[in-house]
Amino acid sequence: MPAMAAIATVMLACSGPGALDHIRRNIAISTVLHAGALVFAVVALAAFAVRSCRTGRLTSTLVLAGLHPGWWVTAYSGDCGEARLALSVVATVICAVLALSMWKKPAASPTSRTTGPQ
Repeated sequence: MPAMAAIATVMLACSGPGALDHIRRNIAISTVLHAGALVFAVVALAAFAVRSCRTGRLTSTLVLAGLHPGWWVTAYSGDCGEARLALSVVATVICAVLALSMWKKPAASPTSRTTGPQ
């Protein structure tokens, strides 16, 4: 049911009193989320510099922060910026998860000491 509501929101045109304020609010929030994604990208870079591992996660975080919808998805397409806001939330959460997971210690690889004689 929430998916149907989201589709209906996107299909409805954004007009009437307060529409411009709603668009501006969504632009402001998505811009802040983009800044947050960039902060997480810097955190990922710092983790990479300290640990020098997990290049896939680093690359994913940097690419996602660089292509963040907060700066390229339009808010004037008829949905009052709702798509921009929703995509910005998703992208920022993914950046946060990727960046913060880089600070976890990598799992120790099994060695002959830990597995015993075979």
